[in-house]
Amino acid sequence: MASLDAQIKTATKQVKTAQRAISARDKKVIAANKVIAEKTMLLARRHEEMDAKKKRLARSEATRQLLDSERMGIQEALEQETRRREHIQQAESTLEMTAEELLSACSTMDSDIRRAEETLATMEKDASMAETAVKNRVDEIRDKFLDVFVLDDCDNLLELLSTKFQGLAQQETDQFEEYAAAFTIRANSVSYASNRSDSRSFRCANAVMRAKHDKILRQKELHYHVKVEALRARKAEKRARTKIPLLKEVSASNCRIDGKPVEVSSQQIAAPGTNLEPEVDSDRENAFQNQEHEAENNPPWLSRQTNENVDDKVLWL
Repeated sequence: MASLDAQIKTATKQVKTAQRAISARDKKVIAANKVIAEKTMLLARRHEEMDAKKKRLARSEATRQLLDSERMGIQEALEQETRRREHIQQAESTLEMTAEELLSACSTMDSDIRRAEETLATMEKDASMAETAVKNRVDEIRDKFLDVFVLDDCDNLLELLSTKFQGLAQQETDQFEEYAAAFTIRANSVSYASNRSDSRSFRCANAVMRAKHDKILRQKELHYHVKVEALRARKAEKRARTKIPLLKEVSASNCRIDGKPVEVSSQQIAAPGTNLEPEVDSDRENAFQNQEHEAENNPPWLSRQTNENVDDKVLWL
């Protein structure tokens, strides 16, 4: 019995010890459950935070894609601006080359205009020299050989002088036409690449040159015709003077017509010598004045204007 009581006591102690252990374990389990609950709550919070981060990540991805698209657009715009800048630089280089070509063409045109002015001055000098030479030749022929030439030789001399003058005038006109044609071709070739005002100024200068040349030729022709008519008047006066002594001899002998005496008065004798030269000079002078007036109103260079373009007509007007 004592052993049984000892065993019971021992068992009771063990049961109490077990109960205390169970209560301690229950406390530990409760503490563990609290820890598990706390960790579960923490895990839930972590999951919520992860979901929020995922949402923010999705939003940031969309933002990143938007930023990438904007960056691509900015890069394309930058490339377009770069290409546009290169194109502008090429256009500027082309414009600089064109400007240099135009400057060289303008300098060439200026030199051509100066040469044309020098040539025009030379032509005017040659024309004046030719006019002086013709005048001197006419004076020389008139002074030395007019008294000994007969009327036929005088007519031949007039024809030779007229042919010589026409040949000189035609030669100068042909040279001027060739030079003007070369300048017209140059003006047309330069006006395609240069400014319109430069081409018009060049054509205006060409027109002025042509007008001056035609005026010089017209003056020379009128002067020549005046000289020729004066020579013819002197020839007619000489012919009249040769007839006057014959008429005086006839008047002195009182010639008879049909058996009747006829007297010739001094007024009738002086009439051929006095009426011949003034009539010729006045008529010729009026004719030459009319020709000069018509030539001034309708100069020959206006007839060549119809073959040129509308811009030249505007320049002439």
